[in-house]
Amino acid sequence: MAAPFLLVTGFGAFESVLDNPSGSLAEAMHLRSDAVGARMPVTYGGVGDELDRVLAGLDSVPAAILAMGVHRGPEFRLEARAGAVPPSKRPDTAGRISEVGPRALLHSGFDLEACAEACAAVTGHPVYVSQDAGGYVCDFLYGIALRRARNLGVQALFLHVPPIAHVPCADQEPVVHALVDELLAQAGTAR
Repeated sequence: MAAPFLLVTGFGAFESVLDNPSGSLAEAMHLRSDAVGARMPVTYGGVGDELDRVLAGLDSVPAAILAMGVHRGPEFRLEARAGAVPPSKRPDTAGRISEVGPRALLHSGFDLEACAEACAAVTGHPVYVSQDAGGYVCDFLYGIALRRARNLGVQALFLHVPPIAHVPCADQEPVVHALVDELLAQAGTAR
């Protein structure tokens, strides 16, 4: 039986975000023995296919999925749900806007207060639970990740990280490590 692990995703560059910390952080998690990291495209048409490709390439089902993206603020935001707001009219990196109409409201099954406490314990930056994943490709991927996770019998969560102008990537990495540890513990796979 394969050892339990978390699938951790982040995004590449988009709009004025040339160095997206979420993608770098996801790839850094790949160095752990209990995590697999992957960088997703910032496209409505490609993100679901890429998540499916990554999942199909795994040797076993992950204990959970942690998807990440960057937002504009200086804090870490644990997103409680996907589909809370209408899709954004901002184009993705392929120049397309979301063609999806109103989406089903989907919730993470993780104890988000415990997740926030674990993250806050390793950083001086604000960490909070958000009810609005933004409506852009992050929110779109989160909805897909929640559906794929439920089909696999596991949970998913989305973390919005701050841009590196607010918090350098090296200072964000302990937060993501702490969150991975907490999610694995909640999934019953503590190291």
